[in-house]
This record gives sequence, structure tokens and C-alpha cells, in this order.
Amino acid sequence: MPLAAHTMAPMEIAGTHRFEARRQRVWEALLDPEVLAGTLPGFQGLEQVGEHEFAGTLALGIGPVQGRFEGKVQLADLVEPESYSLAMEGRGAPGYVDGSGRVVLREDGEGTELDYAMNVNVGGRVAGVGQRLLEMTARMLTRQALASLERAIAARGTA
Repeated sequence: MPLAAHTMAPMEIAGTHRFEARRQRVWEALLDPEVLAGTLPGFQGLEQVGEHEFAGTLALGIGPVQGRFEGKVQLADLVEPESYSLAMEGRGAPGYVDGSGRVVLREDGEGTELDYAMNVNVGGRVAGVGQRLLEMTARMLTRQALASLERAIAARGTA
């Protein structure tokens, strides 16, 4: 049965992650395209293309649908080192993804709590794999990215 080309699947992705690093170090890592490119699963390059705007390529496979997405992320409402809003979009042969969300960093003793909330719309063939598989994949990629970011922050040391 072919996947519908017009299918759209909305998702909410939210959670909290604790970093064993000061808030300023986490903030700096979140705004560093080199750090992010190395921590986001499937990214094949990420570059800063404007003030608080990044563009990149993502290779992604979800179930039987695989392909590359070209996209960008725009950060807004930056309150250093506490929070920012973001808008993202990506397009490719398998479909599209558009979303917006908010990231908030809170000091927690010697560490930092990161709260994230995203509203994402996925469309095209990739949305045809089913809501449950999309949500499971999104949560898995988020966990992998946060764990990788944690390792990158630790590797940067205390300076």
C-alpha cells in the first residue's frame, strides 16, 4: 500500500534534561553550530547563515521512508543564558517538517535543567509511516541529541 503524499502528522515533543554543567556553558554549546552539528543525529553539516539562523542537511530514515532534508533553524527572543524560541523548517523528497518551540535553562545547584517544548508538523511520505512511529523516532532522536550534547559539553571542560 503506497504512503499518501499529502499526509500530515502534528506532534508535541517536550521534556526536561539535566546537564552536569553550569547554565552559561550549556547556553554557549546550544548556540555553537560546530557543537550542534556534531551532536544532532543525522546532521551532515550545520552552518550559521545569519544572526541566530542556521542551515543544514539532515539524513533521516523512519521505517520504510528514507531521505535527506534541507532545512533551517531560526532562534528568536534570546534571553542569555535563560531561554529562546525557535522556528524550524525542512524540505526533502520524503516530505517536510515545520515546527516551533521554546528552550528554557534553569540553574540547578552545580548543574542545569533544560526544558524543551516543540510543536512539529510532519508531512508528505514521511508522515505516512504513522503517528506512533514518528513520535517514537522523534523521542529517540531527542534523547540521542541530548546525550551527545552532554558529552560535548563535558569534553569542553570547565573553561
